[in-house]
Amino acid sequence: MNNNTKTTLKFLAAGLVAAAMVMMADTTLADVVNAVLSGN
Repeated sequence: MNNNTKTTLKFLAAGLVAAAMVMMADTTLADVVNAVLSGN
């Protein structure tokens, strides 16, 4: 592979990781909000 291909793969991998983190964070945030609302 050339440098451009490696760089592209790195960006794609970083994007997937970031998307997964955002999805997990959103789910966690929603769970926390639901817990707080149901607690009150």
